[in-house]
Amino acid sequence: MIFAERQSWKRMAMNLPNIITLSRAFLLVIIFYLIYQDWPGAAFLACLLSIIAAVSDWLDGYVARKYGQVSNFGKLLDALIDKVMVLGLLLVFLDDDLAILPSWAWILVLIIVLREVLITIVRMIAVRKGVVLAAEKEGKRKTIWQSTAVCVLLVAPVVRVDLTFLSGGHFPVYLHLLEDLVYLWGMGFFLYAFALTLYSGLAYAPKYWAVLNGAAGK
Repeated sequence: MIFAERQSWKRMAMNLPNIITLSRAFLLVIIFYLIYQDWPGAAFLACLLSIIAAVSDWLDGYVARKYGQVSNFGKLLDALIDKVMVLGLLLVFLDDDLAILPSWAWILVLIIVLREVLITIVRMIAVRKGVVLAAEKEGKRKTIWQSTAVCVLLVAPVVRVDLTFLSGGHFPVYLHLLEDLVYLWGMGFFLYAFALTLYSGLAYAPKYWAVLNGAAGK
């Protein structure tokens, strides 16, 4: 019986949508490495891989629905990898050496982290009760804008480092203005994603509170 259950979980983990989902964790490691490199092209590759990771978040769900491979395991794995991806990058962005997020943004990132951790804990409690709380419309919209903010914020180093290199090591006024514009867009998306994070957390509260009350009653 135990062997059969292990085989079942193994089959679920190795289907194509879940492989696509797990690939984002591999991409995250590479992105972390690239972000801290200063050689020309590293910033561009980090940004490109972030975009690929964001697209794969849509692709795994599309493949799962198209080929009838939707599973509770896949839903949980997708939600978990999304959180690891976005939170990991936001925390790295707070590094003073990178200067991607301003120092005051740590409080917003902390609130986002607490919200995501609490949601994940409740989901794990629900799983133990045989209930799968998959991401809903508000949560999916929040994830999309979080990923958008991350990708756009990573464009600023591309302008500052890679385009400067291509211009012969000069950083003309138009590149400086372009970097500022991209950064403002990225910060705007980040603040919007923060607002959606709070809103979706409040929208989930009644359903998740019911799960916690049910667990406490056992």
